[in-house]
Amino acid sequence: EICDADEEKDEGQYHVCVAKDDVTDCVDIEVRVLVTCELEDGIKTEGDTWEEGEWTLCECTPYGEAECVCKTDQGVECHESEELYYDSDCKARCSRERATCSVTGDPHYKTFDGYRHDFQGANCHFTLIKTDHFQLIGKNGRRYDAENVSWNDEIQLHFNGVEIWSGANGEVIMGDTVLGSSYKKIWRDGKSLEVSKAGSSVIIKVGLGNDVEGLEVIWDGNSTVDATVHGTYFGKTSGLCGVWDLNDKNDLQTSDGKTVDDVNTFGWSWKQEDAEGQCKEAPQPP
Repeated sequence: EICDADEEKDEGQYHVCVAKDDVTDCVDIEVRVLVTCELEDGIKTEGDTWEEGEWTLCECTPYGEAECVCKTDQGVECHESEELYYDSDCKARCSRERATCSVTGDPHYKTFDGYRHDFQGANCHFTLIKTDHFQLIGKNGRRYDAENVSWNDEIQLHFNGVEIWSGANGEVIMGDTVLGSSYKKIWRDGKSLEVSKAGSSVIIKVGLGNDVEGLEVIWDGNSTVDATVHGTYFGKTSGLCGVWDLNDKNDLQTSDGKTVDDVNTFGWSWKQEDAEGQCKEAPQPP
């Protein structure tokens, strides 16, 4: 029977006696207060386990919360070039190995498919990577007062309603809050956002739940960005980092889905809205 109890006051050893017809029986008992978990389909007691769907095992924890994990014994084996992961339903699946896009110098881009291009886009913000889950933006700022040369000098990440900004020397701001050396947020659905700093470098990780790291961004606080995406994004990326599909012939795909030959047409199609007067198309280098 479930009843209200106080762990500190009620839990412990008791010597209980019952008298009837001049006969007294005594017994030593132990009372333990168990936490309950309230679920949509009823109440579970601390330590109870149950299944949700075919691939998820849950337990009522001592904190009164249901903790669920994916079953690992699903008989799925991946090839050496693949990575085992669990989807949102905890079904074990295999994905291809992760891929990385890099932005360096003034600025040089290497797409997920290995295609290299140079796009200046001075003093404007551009989409580096866009997926259904997140958007990574970089700013190509002018340096040395040169109108036709720029460097990536800040990044922005938009994920799950949160915006993270990082600029020179590794400063990190979320909304109106300046973050310290580390930060982590976990949502109820298992998604997560983690920020850590090492010197002037910043590492941002996006979690999709079930220990799936969807994105890792390493920003050196100066000009270099390395963005690595999970294999589940194969064929699902766009932006200056290109379409990840092992076909570098279509990496210059504009924001409206057209593949072009001119890198400036491609690059400017991914421009973000900026404050009036701050962003305008600068002369391109010869």
